[in-house]
Amino acid sequence: GVVLSDQKRVITSGMCALPIYFFFNDPATTEIYPLSLPDAVPILVSIWSLLVFSVMLGWLPVLGAGDPGDLGDQIYHLILPAFAVGLGWVGYLARLVRASMLEVMGENYIRAAWAFGLPRRTVVYRYALKVAILPTITLIGIGFGNLLSGTVFAEIIFSRPGLGKLIFDMVMNRNFPVVDRKNTL
Repeated sequence: GVVLSDQKRVITSGMCALPIYFFFNDPATTEIYPLSLPDAVPILVSIWSLLVFSVMLGWLPVLGAGDPGDLGDQIYHLILPAFAVGLGWVGYLARLVRASMLEVMGENYIRAAWAFGLPRRTVVYRYALKVAILPTITLIGIGFGNLLSGTVFAEIIFSRPGLGKLIFDMVMNRNFPVVDRKNTL
């Protein structure tokens, strides 16, 4: 989930910080696109994505984890839960990467790289994004617990096996010692 949201938004947010003639730096795009899904609640995103992509469009499976021996089927069944869990992080990570890129693009060593005539791709990806991504990685590390709590809802809604489903089943069966041990993990 977090990998999915990171890859989509780190690249797009990094592009938002590039010079004004670039498409993604249009004020409408930079204000609406990263903020379109700000810190969405995983349970609501899970229900909406299940309704839209499985029931209405029929693109993805509704429930389950796929056939135990078929890796392709298991990945196919994982697309929607990973999307639902990762989507809540998208807006916040995009804002953070864009702000970091704007700050880094004004640094002296970036201006020196431009003055040396380095290609745009080298300056952006090798020098600027390498420094701008550090606050994002820190935020992902700090918020990993919140991401795991979102997987509890996704596992229950999509009927997937995992720690969240185990905790939910043990609470429903009133097996509190198992719940207590899982909370210490």
